[in-house]
Amino acid sequence: ERNIYNFSGETTFIRFTCDEDRIDLLVDTFGTTFHIEKVENGKVTAGVTINDGWGITSWLVQHGDVVEVLEPKSVRNDVIDLLKRLSLKYEIVKGENK
Repeated sequence: ERNIYNFSGETTFIRFTCDEDRIDLLVDTFGTTFHIEKVENGKVTAGVTINDGWGITSWLVQHGDVVEVLEPKSVRNDVIDLLKRLSLKYEIVKGENK
């Protein structure tokens, strides 16, 4: 059993989508602990029990081009908050650098 950044956060169940051609990312990260709910239009909807601390937030942002968290809303909001802070830090305005 794998649990990314096992040392932080409360245990919770998260649902997310991932590009179908990147399912190897899920296997590499979660081993056999995740389960696939459906595959549709090139996207895999999956779920896994994970710690909801900084580790999963960081992982979701790191792989944000191919992974999107659906629930719980608190984890989704953590990702949004981090992206907003990064946007301000790097002064990104409307998709362009200053």
